[in-house]
Amino acid sequence: VYDWIERFDPLVSRITTVKGPGVRQPMNVIVPLGSTVADVIAFAGGYNERAARLIIGGSMTGKSVTTDRVPVVKATNCILVLDQPASKGPMRPCIRCGECAEVCPIQLLPQQLLWHARADHEARLRDFGLIDCIECGCCDLVCPSHIPLTASFRTAKGRIRELEDEKARAERARLRFEARRERLARAAADEAADLERQKAHARTAGADAIADIMRRKRKDDGD
Repeated sequence: VYDWIERFDPLVSRITTVKGPGVRQPMNVIVPLGSTVADVIAFAGGYNERAARLIIGGSMTGKSVTTDRVPVVKATNCILVLDQPASKGPMRPCIRCGECAEVCPIQLLPQQLLWHARADHEARLRDFGLIDCIECGCCDLVCPSHIPLTASFRTAKGRIRELEDEKARAERARLRFEARRERLARAAADEAADLERQKAHARTAGADAIADIMRRKRKDDGD
């Protein structure tokens, strides 16, 4: 913030933590934005024989990736290299145990959110506070049925944003249509008023003026 305000320097790099049992030399690195994760790992000594899983972000809120050819962006605060793949068992139906609700730091009801996310019920998702979810991953950690709750909520948030974009586009199209209709109506009213003024002028101008108008009209048609 100091560099941006006082020196007008743009954000071209950020400090990223590289850690985990799968990397040879854990460290904090100043990484130019756009560098690949593979380059950062190589700078930290590379992978060791224990590397098995790559997560961009922290162990709770991070996202697992299948390739290290992704770039470092402004939000890349951590690169985590784990020595074991995801150990969660097969997903089973929700048993309504309430463990996810107890650990939610925002005091949401993840089981209800999951129900409405599967039904793609935007209004109910908003009512139950999906937008307030910080995607911390606590509900995933305690779920005995191994349901990927956070991933479902992330997908539902994306769907809500898509619906908002669709509504915004429809509203803009409606406003453009109404503006065009009003513009055409004004043009038609102006044309009718001008015609009425010409008729009124012709009625009061006399026969010579009318003959002069007709003569000019024939001349214009001939030209």
